[in-house]
Amino acid sequence: SKWEKVFYKNYPLVIFDDNNKHRHVCDLIIDAKWTGKSTHLRYKKLSNNNALRLCGPEFSIVRKMKKNKKKTKLFNIMFYLGGGGELKKYFNFLTYLNKILNNSNVNKIFVTCGPIASNSYKIIDNLKKLKNIQIIENNYNLSKILDKTKLFVGVSSSMIYELNYRNILSVLFSDSKNQKNSISNLNDLGFNFLIQKKDLINDLKKISLFINLLIKNIKRYEFKNFKKVNVDGLGSKRISDVIFAII
Repeated sequence: SKWEKVFYKNYPLVIFDDNNKHRHVCDLIIDAKWTGKSTHLRYKKLSNNNALRLCGPEFSIVRKMKKNKKKTKLFNIMFYLGGGGELKKYFNFLTYLNKILNNSNVNKIFVTCGPIASNSYKIIDNLKKLKNIQIIENNYNLSKILDKTKLFVGVSSSMIYELNYRNILSVLFSDSKNQKNSISNLNDLGFNFLIQKKDLINDLKKISLFINLLIKNIKRYEFKNFKKVNVDGLGSKRISDVIFAII
C-alpha cells in the first residue's frame, strides 16, 4: 500500500496480517495462521524480497497462563462469535441449550458479545433472563474467562490458537469468510468437532444434544491428545526478539 512505502523508507516497519492476500512492503511480516505444509511459504510472493517472514503458530500471540494456576472445578461453556457477529441468529440455539443443560453439571454458559456485534441489545436483555447464561460484553481480554472454560463453542477465528495453548475442548464453526480453515489444518491443531453455522440455526436440537453428549463424556476427549501442532505461549518473545534485532 502507499502508506507502507512511505513508512518503509523512513522507519522499521512491522506488519501483522493473516489473510495472505495483500502485497506488503515492510521489514517484517507476522502471520501466525497454520495452513499445513504451505505455512512457511505464506507471503513469499506478496512481500519484498528482503522482508523477514515469521509464519506459523509458533508466532501466535497468546496471554500466558500462570504457573501452578488452580483449574476450575466448575463446568462452564463459552459461546463466542468473535469481535462482531449477529447474536440474534443464535438466540434460539442458546435458549434451547440452556434448557437442556438446566439439570446438568454445567455452571455457566458465557455468551460473549463483541464490540462490533450487530442487532444485539434486545437479544442480550432476553438472554440475561435465562438461568445459566452470563453475558460477557466488550471484553478485550478474555483470558480470565477462558481460564474458567471447560468447553468452547464458537467461531474458528484467531481464537483457535488460544484454545490450542490452553487445551480447551472445542466445537467450531465459521461465521464469515476469513474464519474458514481447512478441516485437515484444524485437525492438526487439535480441533475435531466441526459443525456448520446453519446447523446451529436449522438443527439446533441435534447440536444441543451433541454438546450435552460431549459434556457427559468430557474426560474421554482430552484435547491435548488430539493435536499435532502445539502453541507454546512463546510467540510474543520470539517476535520481540526479532524486532529488537532489526531496529
